[in-house]
Amino acid sequence: MTSKSASDAKNIRKRGIAYEDPRAPLIGAVATFFTRLGGCSLPPEDSLSFSGSSGEEEIRRNTRVVAEYLEIDPGAIIMCDQRHSAEIVCLSSRPSATPIADAIIAEEPGIFPAIRTADCLPILVIDPAARVSAAIHAGWRGTAKRLARKVIETLRLNYHTNPEDLLIALGPCIGVCCYEVGVEVIEALEAHIPFSDNYSTAQSAHTSRHACGQYMLDLAEINRAEILSCGVPEANIKKAGLCTRCREDLFFSYRRDNGRTGRQISIVGFRC
Repeated sequence: MTSKSASDAKNIRKRGIAYEDPRAPLIGAVATFFTRLGGCSLPPEDSLSFSGSSGEEEIRRNTRVVAEYLEIDPGAIIMCDQRHSAEIVCLSSRPSATPIADAIIAEEPGIFPAIRTADCLPILVIDPAARVSAAIHAGWRGTAKRLARKVIETLRLNYHTNPEDLLIALGPCIGVCCYEVGVEVIEALEAHIPFSDNYSTAQSAHTSRHACGQYMLDLAEINRAEILSCGVPEANIKKAGLCTRCREDLFFSYRRDNGRTGRQISIVGFRC
């Protein structure tokens, strides 16, 4: 972990089975990134897993765990059917069916959007003025589709959000230390994002382990730069600075576990 990431990690604080944005409770909100700890799932998804392969009863039990931790109604936690898309769903009440989307905006307090990840970047967004919140699932595809920017623009247009008011937390994800990608991923990012200095080629120390032409991608930093370009002040963006692939003790990782793994959950929203 770099010294900058270590500093950022102090802003997203660990408490029990989760990492929390300490700004949220001050405004009657939650912005929490859960670890893999404290649930009921069996290996290889032990133990607080919300993956599609988990049974419905297992997910219900784990949902009760996180709801009790946050002191909210389990039914108020709204997950979506994530497909690495740029789809955004806006909710003013609890939906009757699972939305198909990769970002959820809660228009009212008492609705808590939730994103499930296992290397992708979870982004939690709070607008203290409008009292709306959003959860974003940003893998490299969602990043290339500029999903974070689209959510901020939707907040601005629909809820008169001033980007300068937004409080944004970037959760644990696969780090630049571990996220090796091919040139096709870099080309997809460069085709849509007007900056290209937020990834690095493999360092010379890694040449024995990385094929020629591979890149090490900094997913969190690319999204941070994108959010900054939307007018959100740097001081309002906090990074967990934790690599899901490195921290097997705390997080599921799709890459580390070759796809046989669970999903951790990240939850945001305003209390009623």
